[in-house]
Amino acid sequence: MKYEFEIVPGKRDIEIIIRGDVDVIQENMPSIMEMISSDTKIQLINIKTNEIELVKLKDILFFDYFKNSTYVYTKKSEYKIKSTLKEIEEKYRNKFQRINVSQIVCLEAVKKIVQLEYSRIEIEIEDDTRLIVNRNYKKEFMDKIKEMYSK
Repeated sequence: MKYEFEIVPGKRDIEIIIRGDVDVIQENMPSIMEMISSDTKIQLINIKTNEIELVKLKDILFFDYFKNSTYVYTKKSEYKIKSTLKEIEEKYRNKFQRINVSQIVCLEAVKKIVQLEYSRIEIEIEDDTRLIVNRNYKKEFMDKIKEMYSK
C-alpha cells in the first residue's frame, strides 16, 4: 500500500487522503495512525538556547503549566510552547492525557504506576520523573492506560 502526505505551508488544517481497497485500508488503519502521529513535529522554543526547534511528538514526555507558561519536556531538553494545556489536550488526546490541573503526560512514556493515599496515583515516566495523577483525573487516565495495553 502506498501512502502520500502533503504538507501545505501556512495551513493549520491537515488533510489526509488514502486511496485503495477499503478492506486493506481498514486493516492497516492502526499502523497508518501510528505512522502519522509518531512523525508529527511541533514547533517549540528551546529554553536553554532560545532557538525555535521542531520536535517530534513521540519524543515528548509531558507538558507542564507553570507561572502562565506551558513547558514541554523531552529526554534531552526543555522547551516552551505558546499553546495552552487545553489546546494540547484537545489536539493530542490520543497520545497524551491530562493528569492534574497543570500537567499532561504522554501515555506511552509511563513506565510505573503506584497507588497513593486519597485516591491519587504516582506515575514514573521514561526519564524517571515522578508525577502525581490527581484523583479527579485518575479514572480517565487509568481507562486510557488499560485501553492502550489491551490493543
